[in-house]
Amino acid sequence: MVGDGTEAGKSTVAMAVIRLLNRNGVRTIPMKPYSASQLTLLPDRLAIRDPARTAPEVGGDAMRLARTSPLTDGYFDLVAPISVVCHPTFRTTIAARSGSLLLGNMAYYRPEPAWPQPEPEIVADAIGKLGVPLDRARPWPGLNFRDAPRLDQAAVRAAYRRLLTLKPHTMVIEGAGAFLPSFDGMPTIDHLIHVQRPAVRVYAGIGARLRFEPGRQLVPAAPFVDRLEARGYRPAAFVLPEVAEDDLARVAEALAADILAVFDRAESLRGRLQRLRPPRWLRWRAPPGDATGSGQPLKTEGRRS
Repeated sequence: MVGDGTEAGKSTVAMAVIRLLNRNGVRTIPMKPYSASQLTLLPDRLAIRDPARTAPEVGGDAMRLARTSPLTDGYFDLVAPISVVCHPTFRTTIAARSGSLLLGNMAYYRPEPAWPQPEPEIVADAIGKLGVPLDRARPWPGLNFRDAPRLDQAAVRAAYRRLLTLKPHTMVIEGAGAFLPSFDGMPTIDHLIHVQRPAVRVYAGIGARLRFEPGRQLVPAAPFVDRLEARGYRPAAFVLPEVAEDDLARVAEALAADILAVFDRAESLRGRLQRLRPPRWLRWRAPPGDATGSGQPLKTEGRRS
């Protein structure tokens, strides 16, 4: 689940898909490997956190995602193993957290030197309410949100493995902002949903893997989507209209039903093609480098001439 920025509608669509699948007996869980929140919005959300299981600064989207599935309700910091707190905009980071209280591998980070703040007293008060131990946080030169994949991939892998013990059939992995949610050990992407509200584009049956590059910052999603188009993938197009807040869940679930119908058709076709596959020794093989393109972080599986 990717988009063109914050408030693009990714979480709205993701939650609708998760609710609908679980309601129909398909064990489905969310994951948002990298989550960012604005500091001034976080204290109001402390009432819904579970101090015995999660860190306080996970962020609204990750909390709502976790609570959408009965399998992950309360496991906010497994759903979002890397969390970044920003103020006054997403360009300036105050602190970051990796790991989970549940797994006992939590660590905090702070930018070194600290970014200049127009309201240092407000920042100090809000950080105190959150319980983020800035005095014990690890210094990180120039820390900002795009550094999230660099912080602790071991923590992301541990959270992913712990989520798999819940035995889900489906995992909905959401990107943060306009970026891909790629992490070390990420599974094959069966389907991709790209949200640019009101437009929603669905790429079904892509069978792609994101090549994770250690030490690299967050990667924008748009080039990945453009490469899908260049390789001949044509999306199913839908609309998530602007509606009243009270009607949003209903409208999003109607959209999710249409999206899942596209997935079902793609998976049914893939199953039929699998049954028609020739013996391994007869299969066509692409020339070296043809499947991914030189230097491209996209590997496609299952496509044959």
